[in-house]
Amino acid sequence: MTFFVSNYSSGNRTYKASNTSTLVRDGSYPIGISKTGFINEAGRCVVMETRVNNRPAIIVILGANSSATRWGDAKNILNSLLHAVQYKLSVLNV
Repeated sequence: MTFFVSNYSSGNRTYKASNTSTLVRDGSYPIGISKTGFINEAGRCVVMETRVNNRPAIIVILGANSSATRWGDAKNILNSLLHAVQYKLSVLNV
């Protein structure tokens, strides 16, 4: 299941929705749920649930220097996982 961010209308009011996760906002990856945080001991962190080749995967990043680094690292991990699965399938001729 993939979640997305959308506006909500009720009567004559529209409630604007947003998400700080660039990966969720972009919609290029099947992010099911994610949680960000910061504490001095661990720095900027994120944990997210996703799917790679229809299999569940959990990504945890601790100690990112900035929010941009946190999301860049997560994107690099997702891309590496996707490429590894594609390579394995090509070697197996699946």
